[in-house]
This record gives sequence, C-alpha cells and structure tokens, in this order.
Amino acid sequence: AFSLIRTHYLYTLATDLQHTAALLRLEAGPLLDGDPAALQERVRAWGGQVRARITLVDAEGRVLADSEADPATMENHRSRPEVHRALAGEVGRDVRASHTVGREMLYVAVPARRAGGAPVAIRMSLFLSDIEHLLGNLRQHILAGALAAAVLASLGAFLLAQHLARPGGALAAAARELAEGRFGARLFLRRRDELQG
Repeated sequence: AFSLIRTHYLYTLATDLQHTAALLRLEAGPLLDGDPAALQERVRAWGGQVRARITLVDAEGRVLADSEADPATMENHRSRPEVHRALAGEVGRDVRASHTVGREMLYVAVPARRAGGAPVAIRMSLFLSDIEHLLGNLRQHILAGALAAAVLASLGAFLLAQHLARPGGALAAAARELAEGRFGARLFLRRRDELQG
C-alpha cells in the first residue's frame, strides 16, 4: 500500500512540475535570446517562487540558466534522459541522483523553442529528501494503523476462541466426572448448535 501511495505521490508531484514548467515557458520565451545575465537572474527568482530547481538547457546541452548553480560551471546536460526527451519535443521525467549537487531528485523537463526555432529544455526538479520526509511521516501513520488493526484483530480472535471453547470445556469436565463414576454430573448449554443437539 505504501509503495502505491509513494508512486501516486511522485506522479502527482511530477505532473505539478510539468504544469509549472509549461507556465514558465511562456515567461521564459522572450528572455531566451536576450542577455544571459538577465535570464539567470530571472530563473533564480522563479526558483525561489516555485520552491523547485529550474534549469534551462539549449539544443547542444549547454546550461543557459540554473536557479541554484552557476551555468558556466555545469557540465553538458544533453545526455540527461529528461532533457534529451524535451529537446526531442516530448515531456521527460526521471528520478536519480543529481550530478551537480549529489542528492536524489525528481526531474521533469518540457520542450520550448527560441525565436529562431531552436529547441530548449525547461527542466524542473525537487529534492527527494524533502519528499521522503513527508512520505516517512505517512509510513509511520500507516504502520501505526496496521499495528492497531492487528491488536484489535488478535483481541477479537482471542475473545471468539474463548466463547467457542467454553462449551467444549464444560463437556470435557462432565465427561471426566462420568468416567470417575460420578453420575450426578449435569451439563447445561445455553446454545442452540451441534453441542446441544
């Protein structure tokens, strides 16, 4: 159950990132062919507003702007699965450790175009450590609920076993008395089942 919840949660987050990136595409379009410093400054501001990392990558895989790192120091991104798909005109998604910051992240990239038609990938990403913290709390609640259900089920099973075993115990006690020669033993059953019949 937890695995299904985690998968659904990641899918929901990825969809939200995709929609946010699609909105940023409208804002970023006019800046893609302008001043690189202005683009970098705007991307940093957007990253703070949406609380996600934003990376813009050109058709050659060069990082044009990044909300958390200096694009000049970043390696070529063309081989990243989500970037490769976005540069091919599709939405790309992936979960892996970041080469830049060394932490596991959820990546979503959407295609965009420069004024001349050259493709650009707009990539959004979130640290999975933040997601895993939320999912860890959810896991604790699921385990606590499962433990409570197990305790209640065990208690119910014990009480049911006691209820079912009581007539059998009375029958065994009466049989022992008869076997010892005490023929005055009496057995009173208040149930209408196979023991009384």
